[in-house]
Amino acid sequence: MLTWCTSGDKPAMVDLQMWPHFERLPALAMLTAEPRINPDPQHFPHLAAWMTVMFSLPAVRATMQETEAHAHFLASFKTGTPAYDYGLDE
Repeated sequence: MLTWCTSGDKPAMVDLQMWPHFERLPALAMLTAEPRINPDPQHFPHLAAWMTVMFSLPAVRATMQETEAHAHFLASFKTGTPAYDYGLDE
């Protein structure tokens, strides 16, 4: 059974506030070729379960960005010219 940060049966505001940082982990793993950035379910079963459930929430799915978009922004940020408007031209 998944326990939310506030030990309730629904995600709390703190879950949603922390989520954007975790949403970017796959992009960091892609850019650095470092698989250890993504939490291993064997070593971090609760964190991996939390991330799986968070990915399934309608509010998260409606507002999340593609991994490639995060990777593009992070790469541009690293060069010193962050592409804050990436993906908004459509």
